[in-house]
Amino acid sequence: MNTSPHVWLLTNAPSPYQVALFSAIQRRGRVRLDVRFLRTGYPGITAASLKEAAFPYQFMKPGFGSGRHVTPASSPAAT
Repeated sequence: MNTSPHVWLLTNAPSPYQVALFSAIQRRGRVRLDVRFLRTGYPGITAASLKEAAFPYQFMKPGFGSGRHVTPASSPAAT
């Protein structure tokens, strides 16, 4: 049974430095990382460099964290 703490991390976009850092942290085995990226694009990051990631990751849904604010229809501000 794995007793390492589970760390859920939300960050902007993958950078080469983050991939290397998060991979090193995961390999040490002291925590279990689960990374979410808000955006897919960052100069210097390719699909191949993310294949080398030693940690689980996902990208958030398109539009999440895009800087656009959407007022729900049920909100008093929408009327």
